[in-house]
Amino acid sequence: MICDNDNVTPDGKKNSGNIGGKPGYMAPEIVRGESHPNSLTDCHSLAVILFKLFCRHDPLMGEQYVKSVCITEKREFELYGLSPVFIFDPNNATNRPVQGVHPNPIKLWPVYPAFLQEAFIKSFSEGMKNPNARLMGTKIGAVNTAIREVLPELMGIGGSDVHLKIACLKFSSGYRWMHPSPVSVDNFQWNNLDADGVTNFGAACRELSDKMSKDKFLSAPSASVAPAIFRLFRLYSRRGKV
Repeated sequence: MICDNDNVTPDGKKNSGNIGGKPGYMAPEIVRGESHPNSLTDCHSLAVILFKLFCRHDPLMGEQYVKSVCITEKREFELYGLSPVFIFDPNNATNRPVQGVHPNPIKLWPVYPAFLQEAFIKSFSEGMKNPNARLMGTKIGAVNTAIREVLPELMGIGGSDVHLKIACLKFSSGYRWMHPSPVSVDNFQWNNLDADGVTNFGAACRELSDKMSKDKFLSAPSASVAPAIFRLFRLYSRRGKV
């Protein structure tokens, strides 16, 4: 993974390259040209990343996207800026995921606890129209709770042929593994994380790369399949943590 930190500017200020962000991740008001990136638009972008992490799908890519056939620049502006509709908006069913086309969100959305669904609904329904309604995400406790809620759902996935193990690497001013080696999902114990320190992402990446080898974390016969790696992180702005 390459993280390009060019064009980072103070909260709400226009950067020298006039870059608003990546299509699909930018908040609607940036797409419409009404705002420069700021802490509230960062909240939208982070919500998109988290939704893709949990549901493996774009939060705005539903029936309206499929019916478009050809996604022109004008149509993308409409879908992501002018009239975006969350695929699970409880008050607007015009952009639901399509059976046979979008299997991931259809299958995964019902699995997650109500508080997580409500957080996404608040971010992508109310938050689309009112940026101040977006979740600022300062409660690391919500992350701890979400992980604890999801772990039981992972047990038994794939039946007896699947041996799922979990390893968690925390990184802030330094890094440390939650457990010294990967633990079976049936025996994995989540230890609550705190949001503190700075983000020593480079050192964490080197440590992760070192462990992802056949003579370390991937030494067991059951580790013959490439691991799935998920990254949770915090963003900072002049208004505080995002």
